[in-house]
Amino acid sequence: MDTVVSTATSVSRPSETDTFESVDHQGQINLVTLAKECGVKHFVFVSFPEFQGTFPLQSAKRAVEASLQASGMDYTIIQAPHFQESWLTAPTGINPETNAILTFGGGEGKVSWIAIDDVCEAISTSVKAPEARNRILKVGGPEALSQQDIILLCENLTGKSFKRENIPQEQLDTMSASEDPMMQTFSGLMTVCVNEGCEVDNTEAQQILGFRPRPIKDHLTQLVASLSSS
Repeated sequence: MDTVVSTATSVSRPSETDTFESVDHQGQINLVTLAKECGVKHFVFVSFPEFQGTFPLQSAKRAVEASLQASGMDYTIIQAPHFQESWLTAPTGINPETNAILTFGGGEGKVSWIAIDDVCEAISTSVKAPEARNRILKVGGPEALSQQDIILLCENLTGKSFKRENIPQEQLDTMSASEDPMMQTFSGLMTVCVNEGCEVDNTEAQQILGFRPRPIKDHLTQLVASLSSS
């Protein structure tokens, strides 16, 4: 086996046995170790850019990146911010039952929301591109938009106003102080959208991978078209 690609995470399907520690941290490090022992030449790992604060998923990603870089194998680390399909639909985005759009702490942080298909394309190309080896490549959508920007874009696309719902900073802080690793992690990821944001410069990925992400407007057009008329 020449190449291993790992996208595994417990964030979407947590259980008593599948946790950030067992899957995202130790499970991934075990996979890196096993790949090295089996003579794998190239390991591609999907991560995200470093955000402010400390939370379980971020700690796991950083630990696996360090383990991979020290492994002696050729590696490519693809760092992608928030996925359009995951974050812009319910329960963290537009609620199709109420046509309300959720924001976090006011939603002023600009994020380069990315389509999952674009991440997959970057992964596929990185396997075949020698220049992608032993690099951390950041990939993101072609423009950085805040949640407030997204609301305005949806209203322009539909010609109607959307209801606003907001998770206040105080609630995010409570989630962060929780003993639940999932609550801590979602607080950390949501807090990115408050003010910090995550604007990605795709220049290097474009040069090495020919990376050209699709506009977020394409996803939002499909999304708002599926909403109820209520």
